[in-house]
This record gives sequence, structure tokens and C-alpha cells, in this order.
Amino acid sequence: TLVRGLPGSNAQLPAAVNLKVYHHLPSTELEQQINKAGIVLCRSGYSSVMDLVALGKRAILVPTPGQTEQEYLAKSLMEKQLFYSCSQDGFDLNDVYKKALLFPFKTIDIDFELLNERVIIDWVNYLKALK
Repeated sequence: TLVRGLPGSNAQLPAAVNLKVYHHLPSTELEQQINKAGIVLCRSGYSSVMDLVALGKRAILVPTPGQTEQEYLAKSLMEKQLFYSCSQDGFDLNDVYKKALLFPFKTIDIDFELLNERVIIDWVNYLKALK
């Protein structure tokens, strides 16, 4: 399943075997598709990461180039072995998928308030270090 996140799009994509494409899904249906997935491939935006954590899903995070918060989150979460991450540059789905299958994903019990606070503090410190 591919959910593009483009509400209102009518773009036609090339047909692919065993791939159902949605331009957009309502929240409930999106959650169902994520829950059915063995591994999720998505951007590393904060709300996407929080959804994945809340659902306990393994994921491959691909930060949007130039989005420093996404780049930071993807790198930090991979270092903590919570998610696999890779660059969009030279992206090869088969290669990335094979690497993600071998990645030692850690599972943790989440205190969402504490996690939110830590991520924000780490991100602020990271941005300060860039100056």
C-alpha cells in the first residue's frame, strides 16, 4: 500500500504489481493501513514519528532534504535504534528494505510526555549548536 498524502490529487501513477495507491486516506483508514504494514516507509516529521511510536511500528524514515528537524529526528532516532533511517539521495527501495530487515530495532515502553520533552530539548540544543 502506498499513501501519498496528497488530498485532492488525481494524478495517475504507473501500475505496479501488488501495490494499491491512495492519494490520501482519512485518519482511521490510514491507521488501519499502518497497522497492517510489517514495516512503514515515511518521512521523519514529528507527527509521523509520534504516530509510529504510538502504534509500535517499525519504520524506515526518509527525511525531506533541507528540513533540519526531520534530518535531526531521523538521525537521532536511528542512533537510538528506534527507527532505521536513510537519505533520499540515491534511494534504492530494495537495498534500504534489506538493510532495515537486519536493523536491530529496539522497542520501549513510552512515556509520551517525557519523550516529547526530551525530543524538544535535544532539538533546541541541536539548533543552538548550528549557530
